[in-house]
Amino acid sequence: MIDLFTIAILRGFQGLGAAAIIPACLGILAHAFPPGHTRAIAFATFSAGQPLGGATGFLLGGTFSQVASTSWRTMYWVVAGLAAVCLTLSFFIVEKDGPSTEIDKRVDWVGSFLITAGLVLIVFVLSDGELAPKQWTTPYILALLVVGVIFVLSFIAWQWYLERPEVRKIHSIWTPPPLMKLSLWKRGNGKFAAIQMVIFCLMAGFQSWILWIVLYFQNYERLTPVLTMIRLIPMLPSGVACNVVMALLVARVDGMFLIAGGCLCTATAAILLACIHTSAPYWAFAFPSSIIIVIGADFVFAGGTLFIAKVALPYEQSLAGGLYQTMAMLGQAFGLSITTIVFDRVRASQSAALGVTIDKTGLNAPRPAQLKAYRATSWTIVGFALFAALLAAVFLRGVGVLGGVQPLPDQQVTSETTAAEREEEKSLDRP
Repeated sequence: MIDLFTIAILRGFQGLGAAAIIPACLGILAHAFPPGHTRAIAFATFSAGQPLGGATGFLLGGTFSQVASTSWRTMYWVVAGLAAVCLTLSFFIVEKDGPSTEIDKRVDWVGSFLITAGLVLIVFVLSDGELAPKQWTTPYILALLVVGVIFVLSFIAWQWYLERPEVRKIHSIWTPPPLMKLSLWKRGNGKFAAIQMVIFCLMAGFQSWILWIVLYFQNYERLTPVLTMIRLIPMLPSGVACNVVMALLVARVDGMFLIAGGCLCTATAAILLACIHTSAPYWAFAFPSSIIIVIGADFVFAGGTLFIAKVALPYEQSLAGGLYQTMAMLGQAFGLSITTIVFDRVRASQSAALGVTIDKTGLNAPRPAQLKAYRATSWTIVGFALFAALLAAVFLRGVGVLGGVQPLPDQQVTSETTAAEREEEKSLDRP
């Protein structure tokens, strides 16, 4: 029998794969395709994999969990097989790396420990806070949250210290190149930092929408996993169509409008779910919501990856992509945690107002209380998406066309400055 701790450990190993693959793929694409329409198509196609893959996983998982003889375990065997196929194909498709030109081979192990430990603790607190014995007032939850924040702040201070020119001249195991240059967040007049916050908020809403619409269909509408899966099928053709549309628009439309528009689409999908009427047919609310939700994830993820590829230097492509992926994953954890808190609190308060004290499972909650809780989570998702749209509209103004060959209007990184900065780093890294 598998317990929760074992599942959490295995989920961590699963996350290691995505954390290693996606930044590497973004770096490969950035180097393989020069700035222009071809790169836009490549990034749009790659970015479509996240929402499409997530939707496909939900569809297959729902089907296998009901019809397969081994229930939910079957899906994991399928995923293992797909991973084996991808591993095999990578040996034939991915080209070998060229000879490394890096002079400094030191690794920032201190920074790696600080950021890894900090993020692990924060994600654990976000995922376990509502399940702890005293919920968010549980002593170990509070303690781990404080320690996690201290680790992250220490990592930022450590990176600032390592990036100082006088420190870079000291060739020691204690002064390696910084794992993440803080100056990277200032690229594009701060727009790099803004796009990180946009994807954080957007993915908080997108992933929460997927979870809560599944729970609504299964726990409130009492539908089977297969019937739930059928109602989410529109996400797949919508994702494919978005990929085509994004590839056409990214070279013609200002990136701010694409990203902000994608966030508004996510908000619209959540509004439909928040306003759903139980007596209304599926086609009135859930169907258009399933179509629209993918637009936001496709547009924002593709637009964001193109933007960071433009503002990051050639040797920073994988790092910038890794940061983008990290913020997306953190946004998912944050969104699921916040919406779970909202759901539990609204369900409990509405049940108490109806004279019912719910048990630990919450299955005895009256249906009106459950419906109000689902609507409250949807409005929370709307808030995430609208805040992301506001960030995009305010801080990404003037970002320009992301799929063109010209540099961004406010981007000061040219080939000459890139070479000069790289040469300066090499001189600082020489023993």
